[in-house]
Amino acid sequence: MKTQQTTLGKWFALTVLGTLLACACSQQPSPSEAPAMVGDAREIKTRLQIVQARQMGLRKAPPQIDLLLEWFCTPASPSYKMGFGFVAPLSYHRHAAAMTALGRLADASTLPALEAQKSRLWRSAHFRANYARIHAELLYPAPRNAQQWREKIDAYLQVAELTQEQLAEYFRSQRVPEIVNYGDPQPVEIIAVRVLVEMAGEAYANGVREAFEMLKWVNYERDPVSALRAGFAKTPASQRVAWLISQIMSREVVRTSDDYLVQALADCGSEAVPAILEAVVRLKQREEDPYAPVNMLLEALSVIEYAEGRPSLKRLAADSNAFIAGTAWDVLRYALMFRASDW
Repeated sequence: MKTQQTTLGKWFALTVLGTLLACACSQQPSPSEAPAMVGDAREIKTRLQIVQARQMGLRKAPPQIDLLLEWFCTPASPSYKMGFGFVAPLSYHRHAAAMTALGRLADASTLPALEAQKSRLWRSAHFRANYARIHAELLYPAPRNAQQWREKIDAYLQVAELTQEQLAEYFRSQRVPEIVNYGDPQPVEIIAVRVLVEMAGEAYANGVREAFEMLKWVNYERDPVSALRAGFAKTPASQRVAWLISQIMSREVVRTSDDYLVQALADCGSEAVPAILEAVVRLKQREEDPYAPVNMLLEALSVIEYAEGRPSLKRLAADSNAFIAGTAWDVLRYALMFRASDW
């Protein structure tokens, strides 16, 4: 399918490729430069597509529906499994990112193409959950009261072919997600509840203050990603960076679900950078090397500043604190331009 890239997409891709070439050409990098990066050109291209899909879904870039429809159903180059919120081949991460974006955009023009793939992809949790979201968003784009939000929940579950009882039982009976690396296919119950919680956050922002209370029939807080989404939505926008950093600073070990915490902080953009750097300074004062929070904060920096060449990370790679410098150096070795493909 022939498509035209937006100016933003071309700029981002060219900037990133320039960064990669600069890193690859550096034979003996100094502490202030990036080390040789791990990853081949095909893998980098797929990662860039995941970034673009996320930006479209978050409305930080003009939506290109044709591209999203191509990415959600076209297999990418074969790859080993990677952890970006969950463990799966990079091709599935691209599928998840594209379907998440399509669900958020809820463009009626996408339905024929999705219908054509429904029988083939219904087992994909991200397809099923976001296909249902498109229908629900088109019926109730912005619920303004409890009744409209209840009807939106019902419409979503009906299209997803799920019931409240089914989801509630799953969350009661399963060892939900704290230490489980979900692969492909992922449980539709988990992804469907995460979509419901995200839509609840939007209803909450629109004045439906009981939006989360109306999901009490499922214990969604057993899923740390849904709990994070709800906590983020309830936190005033001006306090979200501080709230996310406080969550990270309390970590003693890095959990699989923490990829979403890193991504949530990275999505706050450049305004989060001063607070992240200040938190790193505070971590230097701890007696033991605080691996978990340092690694998570530096990963967030990588995602935020990737297109600019990651200047903050390069400075930290030359830090007088050996642990901080070493961690920054390790992060610079990878093309870490996003942390969770479906957040």
